Amino acid sequence: LLFISSNNNISHGSFSSSVCAIDYFEGFDSSGIIPDEWVSSDGGSMARITSSNSCGVTSEAIYLPKNLNFTSPYFDISQCDNMSISYFFREGWNTTGGCMGGSYGGLEPADGDDLFVEYSTDSGTTWITVNQHLGADANSGDPANNDFVKVSEILTLNPGTSDIVFRFRASNNNWSDVWLIDNFSLLSSFSNQDLTLNGNLLSLSDDSTPVNLN
Repeated sequence: LLFISSNNNISHGSFSSSVCAIDYFEGFDSSGIIPDEWVSSDGGSMARITSSNSCGVTSEAIYLPKNLNFTSPYFDISQCDNMSISYFFREGWNTTGGCMGGSYGGLEPADGDDLFVEYSTDSGTTWITVNQHLGADANSGDPANNDFVKVSEILTLNPGTSDIVFRFRASNNNWSDVWLIDNFSLLSSFSNQDLTLNGNLLSLSDDSTPVNLN
């Protein structure tokens, strides 16, 4: 960084404070292979990545049937105030053939066959619900249940939280009641800090090492 002091001298320096910098995207277009650090609750047997190139927003997607879940990698949020999460989802209606695969086909989740989008900041001991998408609710914005719906949310984070992990969880009663999830992304913002000039000392409110502009 370049600084101009009160006597018009130009100097350079840097601040030692860390910032929150998360810019993450996963499209699940991985030839049926679960991406690194994502975890399927049944090891990928049924909660898996679809093997067809026509299932997701662009290609493949998460295939989530009966009472299974998919968990994301952990993200360091120790310097974050908030972050945005976005994803696409759809009910498994009218998605037979190569998209659903296997012998179960694909049906529309019925009442009570909900999709939960959750996060944990204590390594999965407790989970907080971001969204609960209801089965047979015609997916707001998608009356025919034939297309993906994009969802975006802003999460406010508690100070001092070290990391966060996300989970997509199905509460379906049958193997044939399926949810599809695609294009998961996270974008963070860093903590706000005050910039103070005291004489020739420039400092940030959360930084213990000011820059001397002399």
